[in-house]
Amino acid sequence: AEVERRPGGDIGQAWRVETDTGPLFVKTHRHPPPTLFPTEAAGLRWLAEPGAAAAARAARPLLPVRS
Repeated sequence: AEVERRPGGDIGQAWRVETDTGPLFVKTHRHPPPTLFPTEAAGLRWLAEPGAAAAARAARPLLPVRS
């Protein structure tokens, strides 16, 4: 996969990842609060509702990754 860092990560880092099935937008955070990614995923689901603005969707549940 091709990985490219993207601007716009205010509190973490943002990446575009090209995969065989299409591009993904990935966000990372070194020490995310427990609700950070689930809350963002909920917001993306809300934006994806009919009649809402065009927006990205959460491809799968967003879970913190510990390194």
